[in-house]
Amino acid sequence: MCARFVDASVFVHAFLRPKRALKPHERALKRKARDIVSRINRGEEVCTSVVHMAEIANILEDWMSLEDARSVQVGLCMRDTVTILQVSKEQLIEAVSVGQVEMVWRPEGLQNYGTGCPALCWCRVRRSYSRRHHAHARVA
Repeated sequence: MCARFVDASVFVHAFLRPKRALKPHERALKRKARDIVSRINRGEEVCTSVVHMAEIANILEDWMSLEDARSVQVGLCMRDTVTILQVSKEQLIEAVSVGQVEMVWRPEGLQNYGTGCPALCWCRVRRSYSRRHHAHARVA
């Protein structure tokens, strides 16, 4: 069982360089994201999914050099403390359904918004870092 699920938004906020001055709440969000990434780099055990890894790749490759984006991706994949969860077709379909009900995007549906999505329940994830980088409790 991994201790925390990490949403793609954590990495996006941590690594993207803003093209404008950030508002105070945006600076706080970026600082929280960098703190989470620092804890991961120091060995905090986390997990994410292949869907979230693809989202990280797509966004980072659009905003930074391909070499830097791949460095982030390989760094995550190579860490012994980062578990990358597989997602089945059935879990993805259910996540899309959860996303429709909860009005969230598919990867957020994978994080078990609502109560029925098994994508994370099967691995007993109890907490996650998500959109606002707060630790959210989950029922496992």
